[in-house]
Amino acid sequence: MNMQGDQFAQLGGDKLADMTMNMEASNFMALGGDKLADMTMNMGADNFMSLGGDKLAAMTMNMGADNFMAMGGDKLADMTMNMQGDQFAQLGGDKLADMTMNMEASNFMALGGDKLADMTMNMQPDNFMAMGGDKLADMTMNMGADNFMALGGDKLADMTMNMQPDNFMALGGDKLADMTMNMQPDNFMALGGDKLADMTMNMGADNFMALGGDKLADMTMNMEGDNLQKLGGGKITMMAMNFERDNFGKLGGDKLAKMALNMEGNNFGELGGKKIAMMAMNMEGGNLQELGGDKIESMAKNMEINDLIDVGGDNIAVMAMEMGGDKLSAIGNEQAKGMAIAMDNTHIETLASDQIVGLAKGIDTDEIAEVGKERLFTMVDSIEVDVVKDLGGDKLSSMMGAVEGDQITVLAEEKKVSIIDTLDANFFDAESADFTAIMESIPESERPSIPEDKIGKTKLNEAENLSSAFSGSLF
Repeated sequence: MNMQGDQFAQLGGDKLADMTMNMEASNFMALGGDKLADMTMNMGADNFMSLGGDKLAAMTMNMGADNFMAMGGDKLADMTMNMQGDQFAQLGGDKLADMTMNMEASNFMALGGDKLADMTMNMQPDNFMAMGGDKLADMTMNMGADNFMALGGDKLADMTMNMQPDNFMALGGDKLADMTMNMQPDNFMALGGDKLADMTMNMGADNFMALGGDKLADMTMNMEGDNLQKLGGGKITMMAMNFERDNFGKLGGDKLAKMALNMEGNNFGELGGKKIAMMAMNMEGGNLQELGGDKIESMAKNMEINDLIDVGGDNIAVMAMEMGGDKLSAIGNEQAKGMAIAMDNTHIETLASDQIVGLAKGIDTDEIAEVGKERLFTMVDSIEVDVVKDLGGDKLSSMMGAVEGDQITVLAEEKKVSIIDTLDANFFDAESADFTAIMESIPESERPSIPEDKIGKTKLNEAENLSSAFSGSLF
């Protein structure tokens, strides 16, 4: 009690260690922090090893933050190296945080992950806040996957909450992924979207693959539109590539739409049709409307027929409405055909004439019959009379060729005439497809006739009433 620093220096570490070995906790309390720090300052690593963890912990319990500052990181690290988990528990979070605050990166490296994890296990959120992001990142940098597993999600989340973007950048993707792997949904919720986005920004494709779809979906669930915008299409695509069908379903339409809004054409190309279909099928009509025609066009262009069928008719119809005729006509044969096949008659009936025409134009003329006679009839029947001509003769001819005759008969008269006009088959400039009406529209002097001496050589000679041979409709 009556010795000072210079006298402790004169005694040297070995002598001081021998003295300390014979003291109890009450003696350390009586000496107080300043005296203990002066003694400790004159001991070396071998002295701390001979004293052992219990004795060192009992000494440390009686030191304060200013003592730790005076001792410095190297000395504190040498002491800490000889303590174990139960001694860290005895010291408690406040004391451990005060010690750690005075250590540097090199000290953490010397201590190693196991020791750092044992210390961290005994710290609380307020200790992490006091230490700050830089110190926490330096500690974390020296821990491995097994240390993170031992710490568990709650502790890792408490640490992460106090780190900033530059800390995440310093840690790098592998370390962040190892931490994230040990967090649960409630940890992600506690961290919030901003922190999760900052972490995700520093991970790469291999990290996302290691995390897997369930973990990534849990993270994404807690991000908002501005977080996803910050991540950008490339990072969102890397994450989505690791989602499975149930992950897309869990995220729901609103979240998926926010993801898609931040993706570009090349991102959808990388993601591939199957994943895009999984996104689209889990959106509601309102989500697709939020995306708009350009984004939907980029999605649809990267899907194959089976992908579009998987999306389902309800959503495909909304997609077609948002895209409009011009985009539908240029989307590509396989895509236009897939969209048409994905819809049934009730879906097609909801489309505007220009959208139906655009869809038909997008399908190759020699393949349009594959859409099926029922859909083709509904397309023709739903197009306004004055828009039929926009299909063009070749396209309309292929469509009509695939439709059954009894379907054609129920078309409106005006529609039939419009079809005939478009096919350049209205030789009489008739305004009706009915033969009687055609005959009445032409003066008798201009009607074609067959000389009586020729009738015997035709089927007309067998008719009891020549006018009955031309009665009824063209269709």
